[in-house]
Amino acid sequence: MPTLPPPSPRNQYSLALLAGLSANLLTGCGYDDGPELAQVIGTITLNDQPAVGAEVTFVSTRPDGSTSHGKTDAAGHYKLKFTRDKWGAMLGDHIVKIESGEKRRSSDEAPKDSADDAGEPAPTPIPRLYGQKSKLTATVKAGSNVIDFPLTGQVANSGKNSTNRGQR
Repeated sequence: MPTLPPPSPRNQYSLALLAGLSANLLTGCGYDDGPELAQVIGTITLNDQPAVGAEVTFVSTRPDGSTSHGKTDAAGHYKLKFTRDKWGAMLGDHIVKIESGEKRRSSDEAPKDSADDAGEPAPTPIPRLYGQKSKLTATVKAGSNVIDFPLTGQVANSGKNSTNRGQR
């Protein structure tokens, strides 16, 4: 039986690379189930009253970060969800946005003043300063986090029905 010549250095490198890639494929490429998450719960109040139906968003400040979302119940309690199947938020610093859970409506629809059709309380109007341009921040640490937001302020009138104070 003839003997094969020893592989060249180039072939040795190729074989080593192929073996390494194969090992990664067999072990799932070393990729886990995503970033490390921690449980985040808390209470949101507005002027010492529960903020009902408020939508809370934690936006990670990490370059590779993602957001987590939650919605308050009738007592103002929330729990963050990272994805459909995962609860929590990424570890680290976050910008926190809190907005009214009021559904968008056309200008000819009347605002809801009381409970909706499902018997749930109407959402609490949240001042805009806590929304898209929020300066609220929070740090999520490993383990369980209880992060409360005692908000204050009044919701600004849209101006459609307000009086013009500059005219007499």
